[in-house]
Amino acid sequence: MVIEALKHRYYVIHKTEETPKYEIYCCREYIDAQHNTYDVYCVKESLLIQKLILELTDKEKEGNFTDLYECFSKDGKLYLAMVHKEGFPLEKKLEEEDCPLKERIQIGQNLLEQILLLSIPDYFLSGLWEGGRILVDQGLSVGFRYRLEGILLTEKEQKAQIQKGLSDLFETLFQKEIVLEKCEAIPKFIKNLKEGELVSIREIYQEYKELCETLKELSGKGNIRPNTFLFRVWDKIKKGFPYVKKIFATIIIFLLAGYLIYTILYPSDTVTCLKYETIGTLTIEEIPNEE
Repeated sequence: MVIEALKHRYYVIHKTEETPKYEIYCCREYIDAQHNTYDVYCVKESLLIQKLILELTDKEKEGNFTDLYECFSKDGKLYLAMVHKEGFPLEKKLEEEDCPLKERIQIGQNLLEQILLLSIPDYFLSGLWEGGRILVDQGLSVGFRYRLEGILLTEKEQKAQIQKGLSDLFETLFQKEIVLEKCEAIPKFIKNLKEGELVSIREIYQEYKELCETLKELSGKGNIRPNTFLFRVWDKIKKGFPYVKKIFATIIIFLLAGYLIYTILYPSDTVTCLKYETIGTLTIEEIPNEE
């Protein structure tokens, strides 16, 4: 099967998804003995087509969203060719692998950087947070498989879904540290996301960079550790060690001084005689007197 556009020919490898509103095909385009892979969306639902055309014919938006390779209409359907991304769904990666904190920090940073660099419109961004649409490869690079239904939402609804999706994602990324209360900056960052204190992706990214610096600083000092009740008690005990040492040292000095004064004031009248019965391996025996 071949999907033909005005200037491009997409050879279908297989169908990856089918919904009542659209179908998605994994395709290749062969140019100069090389090929590129795309996810071609065939949109069938008329209302969705109208909304997408209104948005995607805006040249400024279309040019900024670099994951969109081409859009065209044919036979009453709208086709969107998106750059195909390889990777493992982030949710499954976090469930099935024991990712160290360093990797999870990097995944979060790569995610926000990709959203900024690709200039993903809110109507596409609002549908990324479920269904395994965030992909991570072995090098921790992040890619996306888009849903189109978000364009039918109001701007307010899109913002709310993005806000909830980001807060849920970072809560999942740092679930271990949140449960063990390892760093106060993490729940503060997530709280700001949930309450909408961070308005734009750029603000979220800047706040996240500050969080990364805090985590790296704490990690370098070895201070990323549980902050539960027992550990807090232990930390207080450790903080008190220098004072306890000083107290014990003072007590010992007073005891020694007191003992010294006591021996001076009340000298002992008994003299302890030392008896040597052996010198080295030689035993000294008392020779009886012969009369």
